Amino acid sequence: MKNLERARIKMEASEWNAAMQFLNWALDGGENPKEVLYYMCVCWLRMGQPEKALEVIEKALQRSPDDAMLLSERGVIYFHLGKKSLALLDMDKAVILEPKNPYRYASRAFIKDSLGDIEGAILDYEKAIELDPDDAIAYNNLGLLFEKQGYFEKAKKNFEQADKLSKLENQFLKVIPEQKQESKATKPLGTHASYGWKQYLSVIGKIFTDSTTRKEFWEYWAKRIRKH
Repeated sequence: MKNLERARIKMEASEWNAAMQFLNWALDGGENPKEVLYYMCVCWLRMGQPEKALEVIEKALQRSPDDAMLLSERGVIYFHLGKKSLALLDMDKAVILEPKNPYRYASRAFIKDSLGDIEGAILDYEKAIELDPDDAIAYNNLGLLFEKQGYFEKAKKNFEQADKLSKLENQFLKVIPEQKQESKATKPLGTHASYGWKQYLSVIGKIFTDSTTRKEFWEYWAKRIRKH
């Protein structure tokens, strides 16, 4: 097992210092430097040190200046540091680079809202939902913005949709643990039978970053849930 994979396992267990040790070894060993630096950034943020996270993400951006994920992450760091205007600039670049990624619009909407640009935030959340109609958080946040503007009927509709999606998500979380009791011959998501439960959830989480696979995933689990 490579040090990068060991680091991910430690991160899933919230063992940030141990994860950083493996990430340093991975970096020294030349294991995918951009990805290693990204995970280092995440660790520093989780440890409450955004200044160090910024140092690391800057190194990653020197290697890949037009990487939307890295720009978005730097935007998050700027936001934590109170540099909201710089955060918005990075989010703008990320949206231009990945105009079909709903997460880019939702992230920018959050920052716009914090800057008082409610109308701009509403447009971004609407775009995020257009690209990913199953994002409960985007519906909820959009509802909150409509509520701020006094559009209570619009707010209610978005809250109801967010609640509907959240209930499906909660039902899924009640059903999914049963898979742990299945025979080791069952290999969830095509993985090895000994695949750890946290890694299983990690794979599931990655599905949600793509609206197409996410839709197929929810359709499958909706059928499973109805059987219980």
